[in-house]
Amino acid sequence: MKVLLRLKTSVAVILSAALLFMFAIPDVSQAQTLTKETINYVALGDSLAAGVTPYKAINKGYPVFLYERLQQSSQRTVTYQNFGVPGYATSDVLLDFKQNRNNIKQAIKKANIITIDIGANDLLPVVLSGSGDVKNTLSQTFLNTLLIIAKIKSWNPKAQIYIMEYYNPFPYLPAAQQAPLLGVLAQLNNSILLISKMNPSTYYVPTAAIVAQNYLTYLPNPADIHLSLTGYEAVSNQFFEKISSVNNLQAVIQ
Repeated sequence: MKVLLRLKTSVAVILSAALLFMFAIPDVSQAQTLTKETINYVALGDSLAAGVTPYKAINKGYPVFLYERLQQSSQRTVTYQNFGVPGYATSDVLLDFKQNRNNIKQAIKKANIITIDIGANDLLPVVLSGSGDVKNTLSQTFLNTLLIIAKIKSWNPKAQIYIMEYYNPFPYLPAAQQAPLLGVLAQLNNSILLISKMNPSTYYVPTAAIVAQNYLTYLPNPADIHLSLTGYEAVSNQFFEKISSVNNLQAVIQ
């Protein structure tokens, strides 16, 4: 109950912060149209971007499947760089930006498609421990994500940014135990959706429903929150569908 009460009060904080940042981010022109010559794809995020499997191996995450799909579905040259790191929180991405880890700034400047999944590692430790301040953590995660988008836009105003909705990572838990966790997850996803609406050429990619429909296959290890390869491929299809709809790829590709 305490977690749920904290979540209710966090809504006002998030909306207030949104109004402040909405006017801090400069207006820019429409998203850069994907050319026939090249797609420069950059992936940012946590273990899902890095490709951690349900049994702690590193394999193909959704960015690799998306990269392959972009290659197969167009006559364009596709370049790909993945900066996803297991365990990353929003503050880690901001630090990478500040330190220009692995020339991340230069990669973002050249990108016309950027995918992001971030925020779960900010919140999960606080929620699972039961001793943290969920309201403040959620608000800080929201603000950090806004800063991530703002920094990307300052480096590359015309880049298309696709932000992932988080799926339910605990489908095997009893419903009573899932309830407070799903409440926090809903708040995180709502904040991601709000950020996508606040920023030009920034798009929300739903994944929760797809994963929930086939969680036995996509989340085969009840003791782990990571997707199987087929799960990552399903998530990549969600990204591809959104990218296709934004760019009308089927009409462009001959």
